[in-house]
Amino acid sequence: MKISERTVKRLGEIITGDKGLSPYRGGPKLVSFFHEFGTNHTYGQGFPSRWMFAEDCIRQFNGTPTLKKIILSAVDPRDFMGATIFDKETQQNKPASLQDALTYLNEFLAFDGRTAKGTTLSIKREERSLST
Repeated sequence: MKISERTVKRLGEIITGDKGLSPYRGGPKLVSFFHEFGTNHTYGQGFPSRWMFAEDCIRQFNGTPTLKKIILSAVDPRDFMGATIFDKETQQNKPASLQDALTYLNEFLAFDGRTAKGTTLSIKREERSLST
């Protein structure tokens, strides 16, 4: 499975939690997240920025079957249960919404002919026409 560079960046935002739609993952949690897919990074002195690390790892797996597993793990409902995110408008924590994260990610996956389904957690190939 291969996704565009724009989708790589948006998937990175979901994995790190930087978009405010999914639970925040600090450096050690990001390392653990990608360890599940065979990386052997360590967290410590000289660790890159979280977003850069996440995007580099996604690029490493882009075009491989493992990317599908990464996408599905990024929107695993278990990670959203009881999780909160900081709402910049209200300046308060609120429950993380799997549906909001899926909607955002699917807006970009659609351009790659893909859709992540939260209820079945599958990735489907979609035909998409850009003609009007």
